[in-house]
Amino acid sequence: MIRLAALYAAYFGYVGLASPYFGPYLKSIGHSVQTISWCVAMMQAMRLLGPQFWGWLSDRTGQRARWLRVGGMLGLFAALLLFANDTETLWVIAFSVLLNSVLSGLVPLADAHALQVCRRDVGQYGRVRLWGSLGFIVCVLGFGQWGAANGLSAYPACVIAALALTWLSCLGMRDSTVETSGSEGLQVTGFRELLMAPALRWFWVSSFCMIAAHGALYGFYSLYLQHHDYGTDWIGALWTVGVVAEVLFFWFQGRWFGRFSTVTWLKWATAACALRFAVIALFPGQPVLLVVVQCGHALTFAAHHSAAMSWLRDHCGPEVLARGQATYTTIGYGMGGFLGTSLAGILWTELSPSSAFHMAALFGLAALFAVTRIRQP
Repeated sequence: MIRLAALYAAYFGYVGLASPYFGPYLKSIGHSVQTISWCVAMMQAMRLLGPQFWGWLSDRTGQRARWLRVGGMLGLFAALLLFANDTETLWVIAFSVLLNSVLSGLVPLADAHALQVCRRDVGQYGRVRLWGSLGFIVCVLGFGQWGAANGLSAYPACVIAALALTWLSCLGMRDSTVETSGSEGLQVTGFRELLMAPALRWFWVSSFCMIAAHGALYGFYSLYLQHHDYGTDWIGALWTVGVVAEVLFFWFQGRWFGRFSTVTWLKWATAACALRFAVIALFPGQPVLLVVVQCGHALTFAAHHSAAMSWLRDHCGPEVLARGQATYTTIGYGMGGFLGTSLAGILWTELSPSSAFHMAALFGLAALFAVTRIRQP
């Protein structure tokens, strides 16, 4: 559990650097918004194939810890190559693709491993998973303050350090012998069933729309705040508010999840998503409102993620649990993330920055509709 918590902390520390600051860093060294859009979108696109490959290896060999170590090492190597020549547009795009293709399997494998170890205890899973949120907070807030005072020149070194810690945290990890079993409902045993089972079809649609909505957030929220004259200290603070809310939810979710069904949590999360992005689009000059809706990250990420993991655990047999996690990553973060980020970039340049977040709100509404169509087993 300690090494798994360290892995979450280090990896999401890297995410805390990549999501808010990768775009501003590329802009600071001369890249255009269109190039940034392509970098982020292509990174999302690599989640179409990468998670399936890593999930297949994991389920085939039963050695999740081994492939976590391999992925961490390759991710560090790809980052070193990316920053070796990061002023060249094609080089940055190419190695952004490579970096995400090898890192795309880490979270699905770690989540499958954590769910196996924690069995059906959502509270224990939340207390392990929150270390990822804490790592995110330290990096996003710390680098925000550093960037406000000293600029973004230290960004590559910080990213490489976070990925080095990610790899090191995997070195002593061992595969668990704990077996899990699903619920008494539907048991999925093959890839076709993962896609076509009645309890999962609308879940995939909802996941696609939910992550597509967040494409504008992860790809352009920091640039959006810069566009409205917020400094890196404010950017870091706003991201931190969201993750603090996320941490608190993960810590207490064991008390809350049992009171309502998983589908109910998915409904609340998707409804909060639509509201959150509508407020960001309509009121960018109101910092108090932005702080309030950032607290909604507790629902739009933490509650949604834990509910999604619970749904997959209950509907995927243990022999395809890693592939279930990978399919969620592929459909949500791969297909949905690619479409959401690409559309956000197009709308930003062709219409206005706020139109990207109007689109995100509409995706949130679509995700809510899809959740209402999910069949209970």
